[in-house]
Amino acid sequence: RKPRGTRPDPILVKLSDIRVKLLPGNQAEVKFRQRYEAGSLKLNSSKTLVWTKESGGWKILREEGR
Repeated sequence: RKPRGTRPDPILVKLSDIRVKLLPGNQAEVKFRQRYEAGSLKLNSSKTLVWTKESGGWKILREEGR
């Protein structure tokens, strides 16, 4: 018998209530609600990301979730 190939469950990520606050020193704070679904796993959380601008691009400096 051949093993049956399984397809991974699709992943759904939706963001809402996005707020951006510019900070000193080429940084920005982004707060949002995140809805994540994969198979039977369903999560709703609040996220805060602090971004910093380096070498002409934005990089995540810190991430917090509740």
